[in-house]
Amino acid sequence: MNTGQLGGSLAAILVLAGLAWALKLGRGTIIADRAEAMMLAEDALSGFAADRAWISREGRAAVVIGRDRSIAVLCVRGANPVARRLTRPLCRSSGNSVVIVIGERLLRAATIDFADADEATAFLRTLEAAGATIDKGVDRAG
Repeated sequence: MNTGQLGGSLAAILVLAGLAWALKLGRGTIIADRAEAMMLAEDALSGFAADRAWISREGRAAVVIGRDRSIAVLCVRGANPVARRLTRPLCRSSGNSVVIVIGERLLRAATIDFADADEATAFLRTLEAAGATIDKGVDRAG
């Protein structure tokens, strides 16, 4: 390989890397805030009207309760969040976290982490009021 080919190859690699950066490809996507979670759920699920949202502390999952008390779960998988509307999902508490079972091969569960167990318990009650099934089994934290 001569110097011209090496320089051309390096330039092409830099151009492709710059293009990927400009298109925000390969970045870790997060759900930034409650408003974004509500907007994503409404955009992804036909007829869904968001009322309240909770986001995991790292921004990789969110749960949105609709005005009709339906439950939407958002999980970040790859470049974009994936949304599912769930009917009576199974939920369980584990310390400061609440796990919502989705049950698909690709999306098994979403975990929402809270600052303390009281917040997690209050969220679990909200899910129960929206029709979720609550696993009352033993705390699986440890």
